[in-house]
Amino acid sequence: ENSYTMYRDEFDLHLGSTHLPLQSALNLFERSRTDFLGGPVALRQLKDEDNVVLVVTGVDECALVNMGHRRDEEDKEEGDASCSPGQAVSTKNYFLKKRKGAVIECRQTLLVPGVKRRRRLAQ
Repeated sequence: ENSYTMYRDEFDLHLGSTHLPLQSALNLFERSRTDFLGGPVALRQLKDEDNVVLVVTGVDECALVNMGHRRDEEDKEEGDASCSPGQAVSTKNYFLKKRKGAVIECRQTLLVPGVKRRRRLAQ
């Protein structure tokens, strides 16, 4: 799990300071995957020394979730799932090896702190 600070330029400010665009969520997921693999230096080293290049071949079912709506009584107490510039968010990552390790499926969730529990912003 990784934590990142959100910056003003990562938001659609014309839609309000708490509206996180899907592109920003995807950027955070990319940053998190890169960090998990050791950072940009480690990825460059894999390429230069081992001729291994890791690429994202597809994104399935990626969406912003819990944005501006409440589903149950517990959610009412938590409030809307949102974030704003300067706030920390975290990414939760789950990696699954397929095809004898030739393919790695990555499932990611973007979370923001809530009153009692963390809230999902994207997955």
